[in-house]
Parts: sequence; structure tokens; C-alpha cells
Amino acid sequence: EIDGRDALTRILRYMDPAKEQAILEGLDPNTAEEIRKQLYTIDMVFRIPDKELQTVLRDYADREIALMLKACEEPVRERVLGAVSERRRDFIRMEMDSLGEVRRADAEAAVSDFLGYLQLLEQKGELTIARETEEYV
Repeated sequence: EIDGRDALTRILRYMDPAKEQAILEGLDPNTAEEIRKQLYTIDMVFRIPDKELQTVLRDYADREIALMLKACEEPVRERVLGAVSERRRDFIRMEMDSLGEVRRADAEAAVSDFLGYLQLLEQKGELTIARETEEYV
């Protein structure tokens, strides 16, 4: 038995963003939303060039980044914190400490907002998210 949504998600990861968008628009809205959630995960920060990730993070307040990072694994935290200046990194870490424990739902909502912003920037052509087979030199 084959899961069609999972298969389509794997195929879309290799496609051009414009074609991906066209296919998703042709699907049932609920199905398209489920596939988008599988396509746009926090791990995509590893597929964004350094300069572009730095630019994206400038649009976010330290507190928003800190809240988002509360829901992330250590490799993602390192990638995000590595994309900001040392001074800002210290401020974000202080914010994380001052936030203390937060509700998982709040932290995951912050991640979801960030992913939505990345998706919007990619659709507008203002952000490059490397596809699975793309290689840059």
C-alpha cells in the first residue's frame, strides 16, 4: 500500500518552487496544507544559503527567535544562532533563559510562523531554498 501524500511530498521536494505551487493549488485545500507542512519543516534552515538566512533573521526580534528555538533540536539552534552576530547571539540566548519554560504550543506556533514566512519569501523569489538534488558551487 502506498501513501499518495507522502509520495507526492517526496516528489515535490525535487521540483521547482513555481511548479510545486501550481500542483498544490490544484489539490484539495486540506490535502495541500498537509503536504505543505511536510515540505516546509524547520530543517530547511540547512538548505538556505548563509547570507539569505542572515537577511531573514534580521526581520525577526530576538524574543521571536528565542521562542522559536525553544521548540528546535540543537543542530537547528546552532544553525540559526550561527547566522547572527555574536552580540545578537548572546541577546537571543539571554531571551531564551528569561523565557524559562514555555508552552510547547506557543513555541511550535513560533516555528510555524517562521516557516510560513520562509515559504512566502520563496514564493516571491526573495529566498533560495535548495532543493534535494541541487548543488551550488
